[in-house]
Amino acid sequence: MQNESMNQLKVFLESFYDAISFEKVQDFDTAKFTTLFLENAYLVERNGDLLKTETITEYIENFLSDVVNFPENYTNGLKETQVEFEGIIDDNFCVAKSKYIKEFYNGEEIEKKEGYYYFTLCPNVNNFKIVSVAWSA
Repeated sequence: MQNESMNQLKVFLESFYDAISFEKVQDFDTAKFTTLFLENAYLVERNGDLLKTETITEYIENFLSDVVNFPENYTNGLKETQVEFEGIIDDNFCVAKSKYIKEFYNGEEIEKKEGYYYFTLCPNVNNFKIVSVAWSA
């Protein structure tokens, strides 16, 4: 059962990366992204000593604002790919650490960065919902 649950977690996390990524001719699919989260979920970004906490609605509004205000960063879209993950799953909660590679255009060239997302998830009818996700900028 644990292997099956870990496979489900892997598929769910891949759907997160699929939802956050978009091609240059596409718009960011907010509905697809939102369905991965509990309604009252939080996204937490750490940038040095600064800690920014947003609801899913706030995150999407700010992300779309960045796309409009800094279009040069998104001329080739945005792609994030999971490289590896580890997780702990029980009946009530799941925690996962997911390493990714992010590819985006920085105005001059395609840039690649590695990073980690730290998820708290809730098992939900044969799937998961994100309670919170945190990362460092």
